[in-house]
Amino acid sequence: MIKDRLINGAIAGAAGALVQNTYALILAIGGYGGPNYVTYGKLLLGLNNYNGLSSDILGLIGHFVWDMLLGVFFAYIISRTSSRYYLVKGTLYGAVIWYLIKAGSFLFRAPLVTKFSPESIAFYFAGSLLFGLSTAFTMKLLDRSRIKI
Repeated sequence: MIKDRLINGAIAGAAGALVQNTYALILAIGGYGGPNYVTYGKLLLGLNNYNGLSSDILGLIGHFVWDMLLGVFFAYIISRTSSRYYLVKGTLYGAVIWYLIKAGSFLFRAPLVTKFSPESIAFYFAGSLLFGLSTAFTMKLLDRSRIKI
């Protein structure tokens, strides 16, 4: 059984990133043309002015690392509270993360993020809720599993 909160949180955050990027890909196929999580990862790494495969791959890696870090934070929050209501806590966590990131980018005047359209903000809100739910669900599975690494 994996008893390490840091590892479980990183795995759960990576699962959340996978769900978010799958959601973004489905919406892109459906016609959404706004910024996605690769764009966000590129922004985190200072690559928002670059295009091409290498910059997109680094943006994707940046997004996965960010979500793994958020997963670790979630794991420690769960360890300090009861392990009941994982999905409710995950949804709330996703909503709070979305708000804090948007508020922080506005306060620090991150140029790309402060110019998002309402459609893009709704895209990221739904993705944050999916991240919170999938991270919480993965944490619950890891906490109950018998996997040994």
